Amino acid sequence: MKKYTRNIVALLILFCTLQAPSKTLVVSDIDDTIKISHVLGLADKFLNAPQTSNAFQGMSDLYLYLENKIKPQGIRFVYLSNAPVYLMLGLHLEFLNENGFPKGELLLAPDLSSQENHKITELRRLLSTDRYDQVLLIGDNGERDVEIYDQIQKEFPGVQFLTFIHQVYFSKSTQSPGKLLVQRQVGFVTAVDIAQTLAEKGIFQPQDLLMLNELLIMQIARDTQDEDNGRISFPTWMDCRDFKVKKDLSGAQLYEYYKRIVSRRCSLPRSR
Repeated sequence: MKKYTRNIVALLILFCTLQAPSKTLVVSDIDDTIKISHVLGLADKFLNAPQTSNAFQGMSDLYLYLENKIKPQGIRFVYLSNAPVYLMLGLHLEFLNENGFPKGELLLAPDLSSQENHKITELRRLLSTDRYDQVLLIGDNGERDVEIYDQIQKEFPGVQFLTFIHQVYFSKSTQSPGKLLVQRQVGFVTAVDIAQTLAEKGIFQPQDLLMLNELLIMQIARDTQDEDNGRISFPTWMDCRDFKVKKDLSGAQLYEYYKRIVSRRCSLPRSR
């Protein structure tokens, strides 16, 4: 009887495992990834910290589209930041809500002394306590996202990762050099570039990409040049000379226009 019971339990576990929906984990940094912060600029870093309306254009639209696309299979959003919880919890929550980002967990550093290992510790916890079919890591090249995301991929070789790095700083800058991407990391300057890669990987279908490209590129086209406030794509301090624009997969006529915008904005040093 005990053997029979054990066999039934084993079959139930196997059945539930086979029937369980696939799951996607999206881990997104905040400052300089989705929020215009300029963390490598000493003055701007503090001036932008309390601002809640300064978002990179199109990132919330992309995240929401991704959420709706994968929701039936299960998707989880985690916003992982080294900002100290006692200073930035309320401001970051307001930023995410005000700019329409998907609901998710906000994980901030408990205090200044824990910032060094906060992100890698939380990533290890997330990947050790649950299983995901794919993990999207989204960060920037200003501080340590490049190294941390590379390290977690090495520690969890069985996980299917897609890593996106916002190339907002030029690697050869004499004032605030950005980090060079490592193998398996994909650079982006706007949400359009992430959408292209998600289409390459089969996460988005051609019609998804066409719809997103038209929406996002029209938003970028309406950007006001030489601005740092509000929802914009290229703040004045952004130096994206390391970025190389991708080939279009959508067939959108606007994409050629987008390529010209990126080529113009990313070909010269920014004003500060």
